[in-house]
Amino acid sequence: DLLEISQYVRQRDFSRQAKYTRRDELGELAKAFNLMNSDLSATYAELEERIMEKTHALIEESNRITLMEERNIIAQDLHDSLAQSIFYLNIQISRIRTLIKREAPPSQLLPIIDEFAETNEIADKQLRELISTFRIKVNPEGLTAAIDEIINKHMERSTIKLVFDNMIPDFSFTHNEEVNLIQITQEAVSNIIKHANATNGTIALDHDSESNKITLTIDDDGIGILDDPYRPNHFGLKNMEERAENINGKISITQHPYGGTRIDLSFPPKLTQESQL
Repeated sequence: DLLEISQYVRQRDFSRQAKYTRRDELGELAKAFNLMNSDLSATYAELEERIMEKTHALIEESNRITLMEERNIIAQDLHDSLAQSIFYLNIQISRIRTLIKREAPPSQLLPIIDEFAETNEIADKQLRELISTFRIKVNPEGLTAAIDEIINKHMERSTIKLVFDNMIPDFSFTHNEEVNLIQITQEAVSNIIKHANATNGTIALDHDSESNKITLTIDDDGIGILDDPYRPNHFGLKNMEERAENINGKISITQHPYGGTRIDLSFPPKLTQESQL
């Protein structure tokens, strides 16, 4: 009986108790064994609880650090984009001042002023997109709630029907992965609303167990993409590509043969990779 119970103890099962109750040496041994088993059970339960508490604390700290890194990246993007635009604007101002001093005719000033206005418009769009990016936060209720919130907000201001199908609602993502998934989804939905002339849009999130890749697929039934979707002054697609790179992913944008656009994102989930080590 004691040998059998000891085997369970080796497997971390402390629920077994010896049933030998005679008042002899073997009975005393069984009694001591049962007390030891009970103590081990309590100690092991306390240890597991402490490990869980420590794990949650480490996750929270990791999320805090990731959030700080995310904000630093955004701040750097904001600085680089605006610095370049402001530098170009200063050059245009210097050219205008020089021409004015020379009493140049309006025909020489107008092209420079047009370039100035165009650069200013680009800077304004960059600033608005980066501010919108900075304001996005991870919903404490999870990724599904965050994407549902995006969809509902856009549907309130549009007649387009949007549907989100999360086929992996219990999947665990890092803070960085959630932020970038939300960013890409928001950019894609915004493009559908503004440019696609679509009636319907679908967003599907899934996990391919064979390749261990998360897939985010966004479809619409609109007019499709332009021959050159990366046209000047349009930063949305570039932003999505940069977001995909942030999570070691790849994104593709294609046109359906029957019309409409598909955006495919795939990336290896970090938490799953770590759990397999």
